[in-house]
Amino acid sequence: MAGAAALAPAAFGIALLPTGAQATTTVGHAGNNAKTVSLNHTGTIAQRADCTGNTEFTLAQVNDKRGHGWFKYTDSYHKFCIGTVVASLRFAITFCKTVYVYVEGLDDSGFIGSRQICGHPASNGTREWFHTSFGVHQSYVEPGYVCMSSTYGSQKCEPYRDF
Repeated sequence: MAGAAALAPAAFGIALLPTGAQATTTVGHAGNNAKTVSLNHTGTIAQRADCTGNTEFTLAQVNDKRGHGWFKYTDSYHKFCIGTVVASLRFAITFCKTVYVYVEGLDDSGFIGSRQICGHPASNGTREWFHTSFGVHQSYVEPGYVCMSSTYGSQKCEPYRDF
């Protein structure tokens, strides 16, 4: 599944910003031929302290994912600022999922980041929501959008919010 997760951004036809990655490899215990590879994103996005957003937007629920965040229109040059994006995934069983957040504007596009969220169902057996935040703090030229995807369920970049 790690190979599929690494290809997820390309599967959506989204150009990635040039960044470096470091691969960490560990070999399993003696007698176990298992191998684990972890890619650690080393690229950085130029963040602006004044780009925090003051208006909430929502990423409507699609299956077991949803989100929200904050934005603001920054000036008369048709720019919008994305502050923080909160991604939520719902769990019916105990395990981990990876969530990806993308932001695109006319002048810049790309993959903001990914995080692994581990969760479990509620004590009464109902599905439980778990959340993580992405501090984007960057301005983009309109038109643009914010969306998210996950390694489980639909890998389509939705829910989606236009700007």
